[in-house]
Amino acid sequence: MHLDVHVYNDLGYVLHAQGFTDEAVAFLKEGETFIKKQEEQEECVLLVNQANMAWVYFHQGELKSQACLEEVGRLQQAFPTPEGSQMHPQLSAQKGWTLLKFDNSHKRRAIECFKMALTDAEKQLVLRRYGDYKFRNKPVTSEVIDVYMEVVQIPVASDHKDHCIKRLASIVRYGGHERCEEVCVFLLNLLCVSCRHVGELFLKKL
Repeated sequence: MHLDVHVYNDLGYVLHAQGFTDEAVAFLKEGETFIKKQEEQEECVLLVNQANMAWVYFHQGELKSQACLEEVGRLQQAFPTPEGSQMHPQLSAQKGWTLLKFDNSHKRRAIECFKMALTDAEKQLVLRRYGDYKFRNKPVTSEVIDVYMEVVQIPVASDHKDHCIKRLASIVRYGGHERCEEVCVFLLNLLCVSCRHVGELFLKKL
């Protein structure tokens, strides 16, 4: 039976927490074998697996925990945490799934973990779709404005950014929202100084 790679780690964690350490090790080893056989899997996926195995071995008093920690160190060097991130994307994604699976009260923390696991381009796409989903509900909420602003502030030029700028401009154009002036200032600040006068004239016509 082949399970999803994350399920092996989850089962290892659950079994260890329940005191079934031998069974936990067996699942983690099976997960390690599964990962190594999957050509499409990046080796960094082993980070979570090896860290979990080191933890279980440590609580068993096994010296093998040191070998697992050394492997974790090697993987961390081979796949360093991106600049500006507190955690490797693979670890962040696994943490997000774990929070969702084992504690529904931590949904917000899980979302933040998923966001850290995404590239800037992926983050733009996900946030744009979420913003558009919420945008359909009228009146437009402050949450939608915050989401669109976040997309625009991500330093990646894309259709998603352009789309969100247009959405924000439409909020200014139709008026009625208490944050219209704030959104207008936000859009103007996106423009270079030489273009700002043109932008001001444009927004006045909206």
